[in-house]
Amino acid sequence: MDTVAAPGDPVAAWLRFGLQRHGRVMVVGFRDASIPIDLDRVFVPLYVYADRARRGGGPNTRDDKEGIGHGGAEISFDDALARASDGRTCLALIGDPGAGKTTLLRHLFRRVVSGQVTGPVAHLRGLHPVLVRLATVTDTERVARGLARLVARVAAEDGYPEAGPALLARPNQGFLFLLDGLDEVRDEPNRERICAWLNREIDHWPACAFVVTCRRAAWARTPVLGARFLPVSVQGLHGDAITEYVRRWFRAVVRHFFAAVDSPEDIEARASEKAAALLAVLATPTWRSSTRLLEMTANPLMLSTLCLAHYNDTRLPEQRGELYERTLGLLIEVWTRERPGGPALRLETSRLVLQPLAYAMHEHDRRELSVDEAAALVQTPLSQVPALRAVAPTPERFLDLVRDECGVLLSRDLGRIEFVHLSFQEYLAACHVSGRGLGRALADHAGDPRWEEVSLLAMSRPGVFEPFMTRALERGDIDTALLRQCLRETLEILPAPFEAAADRALARLRSPDDLLARFGRWLFQRPALAPAPDELRRLFELVQGYDLPGLVERARSVLDSGDGDERGPHAPRTAHRLLDEYVPGHQRALRTLRRRNRTPNSRVVHRSSLQRSRTAGGDRELGRRAGVHGLAGYQARRQARRHRRAAPHRGRVGVRRSRHRWASLSLGR
Repeated sequence: MDTVAAPGDPVAAWLRFGLQRHGRVMVVGFRDASIPIDLDRVFVPLYVYADRARRGGGPNTRDDKEGIGHGGAEISFDDALARASDGRTCLALIGDPGAGKTTLLRHLFRRVVSGQVTGPVAHLRGLHPVLVRLATVTDTERVARGLARLVARVAAEDGYPEAGPALLARPNQGFLFLLDGLDEVRDEPNRERICAWLNREIDHWPACAFVVTCRRAAWARTPVLGARFLPVSVQGLHGDAITEYVRRWFRAVVRHFFAAVDSPEDIEARASEKAAALLAVLATPTWRSSTRLLEMTANPLMLSTLCLAHYNDTRLPEQRGELYERTLGLLIEVWTRERPGGPALRLETSRLVLQPLAYAMHEHDRRELSVDEAAALVQTPLSQVPALRAVAPTPERFLDLVRDECGVLLSRDLGRIEFVHLSFQEYLAACHVSGRGLGRALADHAGDPRWEEVSLLAMSRPGVFEPFMTRALERGDIDTALLRQCLRETLEILPAPFEAAADRALARLRSPDDLLARFGRWLFQRPALAPAPDELRRLFELVQGYDLPGLVERARSVLDSGDGDERGPHAPRTAHRLLDEYVPGHQRALRTLRRRNRTPNSRVVHRSSLQRSRTAGGDRELGRRAGVHGLAGYQARRQARRHRRAAPHRGRVGVRRSRHRWASLSLGR
């Protein structure tokens, strides 16, 4: 479409205005200001999923109760426009928040105005695009050929009141009606009336094309529109599309800031360096193995936020919790500040209300709530934050701000509310655990897959690791792999939970349960405890590779003690094998100690000492005279006590048996 016309042509002027308005995107968060970037510089083609049932669901939707997503195919947006042109183009773009539905409309507006419609979309050439939010449609416009009133109103609101009548006066003028946000019509009866009106309007505008956007849940509740519109599901970014988007984003931002001072070659080099650094982070095993992080990179809105976070700090945080913290700060503080006259929310106060909401939703296994339920949950914490109450005096007002101004919450359907991404709900629930000291309660949820990510995120928060790990080790039935992940996520490994668990296991190893204890467990129907050696082995497996001297000293104390028989027959053997297997350098240190304390004729000393012990007595004196300590001293004392209790004729046979047992323990058999 030719936008270059006489200066007095109001239609051409309106098109130029629309090209400037819809052909740019605003990127916020830079030096307390937003920057405009041409949409073409960052736009990456998105694919859509068209299913044969015409229900608008994608192949991997979270809720497939409607049976959507079967027998469809992923196609380009242009192909979807061509398939929807059975006599006239009627297409519905269905997708999640931030999936790029509105961006597709704006890019299509720019293409049609610029005449860049060829191939499958050549039939759109010559149409005049009009982009309007369906939530602004008034009752007076919902009449026969009411779209004419809508065109005139939009032109007047844009500052070109003469363009609407002039355009409508042209004979055979076709329009491309880009109708954004059917789900934003929050009154359900009103939404149904708008759908019925659109179905009728299609017949009144035969030479026109219609594209409407809607979120999934709202579309499922509006089946009447599916009879005339072909619904397709907007798919997320993946593979090469993510790489291309990141490169385009950094190239556009760097060009905006440095075009006046750097050469094009320097700009390209700087942008490539920053994009490569972010892409390297996204390619790490940490990102590629996390479902939550992959979902963030597939969403254009969230990926843009990641690019912004990386650009500001030159790196993304290594901890997921820190990443979510920074992203929430951008959404709540920066985006709110960018809206003229918008209330100034702050993350440190808003989180005091959002955290209890997120925890309650997770505890009750709720992904979404009604607005009334959410308002009831935030009413008490909101009343306890005076600074926030001055901005949002009522729970309903707070929910509206966080949803409409910040984008942390969203409404997929009328009267429903949820967090824009499950990761935010999980992270804020983890923050609530930290703030309220619920580490032990969180450990009671361990083993439930829904709470796994909350547990891992909570490890990076203060005051959670010690009570959580203490309770988890007390339970004894939590998967070791999950606990190892918790060790990797925490910022500081405190030894107290592991030392307490080792003390409990060693106490059981010294004094095995008697008949009365077993009867008590049977009487009160308590589960049987794991064998103490197995519990110790599991504990050492858990902390293998971490420096916990207290745990090692407790195991070595079993070997160094002179009261071996009082500790039970298996305590030294179990401790020795655990040290051999899980403590690096234990055998080497033990051999060094033996070499330092042995005489050239140590075997004779050891043998003669055992013989003298029959009459001299004193197992501790025997250990000192033999010149050996640790395992060697323990074996000597143990053999001496055997000789004192046995008949005198055992003699040297006992010595050979002692040597064999000593050698067996030294090898860790």
